[in-house]
Amino acid sequence: MLDKQQIGKLAQRAAKVAYTILGLEDEYSVILYEKPEMPGDAYFNTYQNEIQINLSQLIPFPEEAFCDTDGNLSEDHQIPNEDARLHLKICFLVFHEMRHMYQKKVISVYSINKRMGGHVI
Repeated sequence: MLDKQQIGKLAQRAAKVAYTILGLEDEYSVILYEKPEMPGDAYFNTYQNEIQINLSQLIPFPEEAFCDTDGNLSEDHQIPNEDARLHLKICFLVFHEMRHMYQKKVISVYSINKRMGGHVI
């Protein structure tokens, strides 16, 4: 199982990839915390551009996620091990939360354009 430092490094690398692909320019941060009382495994703080990963709720994708819709696994396909499934889950969560930062930027640009009479920025 990945430790907290490995999870942090992976989340930072995933955020950098998403940030680059989405063409973002605003600062952001990735934080890890443990709050078992919080139901979600990841959140995006829109005020601080902060990707928050709740280690208490972080679990790997289940093995069933790698089967077809009937629950079968093809003969030439292997289910990734637990570390690989956790790696994929962290990337998925970070990409999803970084998407909220992109949405925030798009809404901001839309609002500015609307106030300027529809001129495109």
